[in-house]
Amino acid sequence: MERIIFWNGLQSIGSNIFSLDNGKDRLIMDFGMPNEMYEDGGNLSVTEALIEAGKLPAIPHLFNTEGFKSDLAGVSNRPYENQAVFISHLHLDHNAGLKYLPENTAVYMSEETKALYDALLSSDLEVEVKAELHAVGYNRPVKIGHYTVTFVPNDHDIVGTSSILIEVDGKKILHSGDVRKHGYHPGNIKDLTSHVKSVDLLMIEGTSFSFPDEDDKDYRSEKDLIDDFTQLLLDENRTIVINPYPRNVERLVELNRLGHRIGRPIYWDKRFSDLLRHYTTEAVCTWKKLSDYNHQVVQTHFDDIDKISELEAGVYVHMNGEPLGDYDPRYEVLMKTLEEVGFDFVDYSVSGHASRKDIIDIVKDIDPDVTVPWHTFEPQAQAAALNENGVRTFLPKAAKAYKLEEILSDEAAE
Repeated sequence: MERIIFWNGLQSIGSNIFSLDNGKDRLIMDFGMPNEMYEDGGNLSVTEALIEAGKLPAIPHLFNTEGFKSDLAGVSNRPYENQAVFISHLHLDHNAGLKYLPENTAVYMSEETKALYDALLSSDLEVEVKAELHAVGYNRPVKIGHYTVTFVPNDHDIVGTSSILIEVDGKKILHSGDVRKHGYHPGNIKDLTSHVKSVDLLMIEGTSFSFPDEDDKDYRSEKDLIDDFTQLLLDENRTIVINPYPRNVERLVELNRLGHRIGRPIYWDKRFSDLLRHYTTEAVCTWKKLSDYNHQVVQTHFDDIDKISELEAGVYVHMNGEPLGDYDPRYEVLMKTLEEVGFDFVDYSVSGHASRKDIIDIVKDIDPDVTVPWHTFEPQAQAAALNENGVRTFLPKAAKAYKLEEILSDEAAE
């Protein structure tokens, strides 16, 4: 009997985690966190405090619970014979919890994702984990007990990103991961929907349904970003500061190449420079003291926002770097600082998530028996839109155990 539990991510953007088990073998899909903020009033270990705060899922038989003051994580002496965690991609809301897993925990990810992890780690942009990381090629099945798991490439704003297909006893379950059709690899989505057809259960992200006031027609592509930035480099003689997200290395490589082609090379901080050198053979320029780069193009991280006052006023270009939006308290600090130092602000961000129409089209192309909407603030709205397009949906409750056949039954699905 297959049992599935949705631990997190049912009414949030990110941190979506589910487990699938039969009492002997268990799979855990993704292991991210919304943040690592917690209040510890009881001298708890960091791991236990994060579980108590709801930032880590209280999954039994997973954490090292020695020294825990409670049974939050279901302390038990009945471990699974076969257990593994699978990571769809390396965004923090999908992988940040890995560092809290104990040694000997098997963690699988695509080969490109593992290469990115190693590059980020060597560039001081990632933390080392105790778990055992295993790199797997795309479309190469992995056996965990009686489960077969396959990483299938998709399109998102990070290299190595995957959808994850689980096969068990003639049933197919697809975890979409984060997806879009307007990035560097839209062909991956076409291949995904062509080759992974008629699954029994689909978990599909619904980030765009969280923002009903946004128009699908306003979705920008990575090409739009490069076109806009090209024009800015040609038109703007003042200092240009850019703030891209480091894990979108394909964008970093394109920006670096563009700067050299236009004759306005980008000067990167040391960490970004180290990361870029893992992915390009072109020259990578590094700044050491910002005040030496007036009227140049420089990249900064929010960690260095106080140093921007060393530069003459110019244009600050937001490119999905931290802080991403006004829901982050640091965003107000960023905007206030830019106003104080006289920098104009422009936003060239490109969403890493599919539009509402594209999500519906992806689901219809995959043609699942039942779809679970998640990775959204508005799962009901996403479900309603899917229902209107003839898609059966199921809205689970967090941390409740369901039999797989229960979810797939006509009575359960809407």
